[in-house]
Amino acid sequence: MESISVGLDLLWAALEVSQNAWSHIPEVVRSIIGAAIGVLFGAWIASRAQTKRTIISELHALRSAHALAFSIANKAISLKKQHVRPMEEAFKAVMAAHAAFVVNPRGLAVQLDLRSLSQVNFPDQSLEKTVLERCYLDGEGIATLVAVLDATDDLRISIKLRNELIKEFRTDPPTGHKERIERYLGLKAGDEKDERMRDNVFALLHQTNDCIFFASRLGEHLRRAENKLRRRKGWKYWLPGRKLKAVRWDKAQDLLPSEADYLKWTSGFVKDRSWIEKQATRLKNVFLGLP
Repeated sequence: MESISVGLDLLWAALEVSQNAWSHIPEVVRSIIGAAIGVLFGAWIASRAQTKRTIISELHALRSAHALAFSIANKAISLKKQHVRPMEEAFKAVMAAHAAFVVNPRGLAVQLDLRSLSQVNFPDQSLEKTVLERCYLDGEGIATLVAVLDATDDLRISIKLRNELIKEFRTDPPTGHKERIERYLGLKAGDEKDERMRDNVFALLHQTNDCIFFASRLGEHLRRAENKLRRRKGWKYWLPGRKLKAVRWDKAQDLLPSEADYLKWTSGFVKDRSWIEKQATRLKNVFLGLP
């Protein structure tokens, strides 16, 4: 109690000294000082408001880009489920039936999958504009965006080629059923060998997987960027909304490509170590006597 009383006495003494000093300052000088303080305080308020608007704008951009990346991955998953995977399975079934026919030629009754595909309207241009102009991502995030754009462009080209091949196959088909199957599988018929149909089926599968993998990975980059920005600035500027949550792909697990297939791509980026990891490495080096 005595220490609190002494502290209060010192505070009152300091206030009296400052009040006396302020009363001895000329009126003109006091007016100038008051105006300067008002200008500085007003500038600080305006700067704070502008900074908050900038942060909120980036938050909205990150959340919008996250939704666009999810849309691309979801559309690619739907395409794979409804068309690409059944096409691949039908193609492999025809291959197996033809291989069995070569061993034991007793008949070749298989149905060819000659479906055409509609173009998928991916929001990749909106995603590119939003991320490059309004979001801040690291090098791996930007590289993932470029991979998404490449995958969607390649998939469009393959779908267009698929439709052209199907039209060509229907317009000018081979004469016999066996010849039709051999052309469908890209096998050599006489001096000719057309592998475009076969290559296109596997290209569609590969590019659809690329769209799924890179779009979902980009969404995770955007989610972490949004969470990091909110964690760093939320306490200071009282940002609206809640942090983004990770997307759950449980119901589409059998349609997701394996991360092991993209290990060479992902291993090309060096992960930034956290402060704790850096200190742990430093202590380990000190303990082992390393430089």
